[in-house]
Amino acid sequence: PGCRPLTVGAGFRVAVEQGWAIININAGSGTLHPELAKLSKEAWEKGLIVIAAKDNRPDVIGYPAALGNVLAVDMEHFEDPLALRFDPTAEVEVEANGIYVDAPLAGGGRKFFTGSSFAAPHVAAIAARLKECNPALNPETFREILAILNHPAPARDH
Repeated sequence: PGCRPLTVGAGFRVAVEQGWAIININAGSGTLHPELAKLSKEAWEKGLIVIAAKDNRPDVIGYPAALGNVLAVDMEHFEDPLALRFDPTAEVEVEANGIYVDAPLAGGGRKFFTGSSFAAPHVAAIAARLKECNPALNPETFREILAILNHPAPARDH
């Protein structure tokens, strides 16, 4: 399960070195490699927004999603694909639409997919739309905006 930390790190390194404003990582590892921690810190210092999908196993967050300078995203079902839940105090700060996501297949056709790797791009898309309107958008401000966009969890019957 998951990818090798050095494989994730290689792509992450290119994105940070090239200064990509929004970095979406849909792979991870259960092992923290020092390179991932170093890159997440460097990205934060450069003002780059790093979004990473949580591991799909319920008891594992994975890296780089578990790093403090990375916005971790888990899957949830929302009718509106841009709806989300944001809780800055949670280990996984964001829940976004990642259950039965209609997506194209290589070679044509479509299929429904489920997973945090389908939720994280929704958050990256929100970041991209906001960055287009405000090129100075940074990770701290993006988190503040997510708090405003937060879609509260429905009340549960007890």
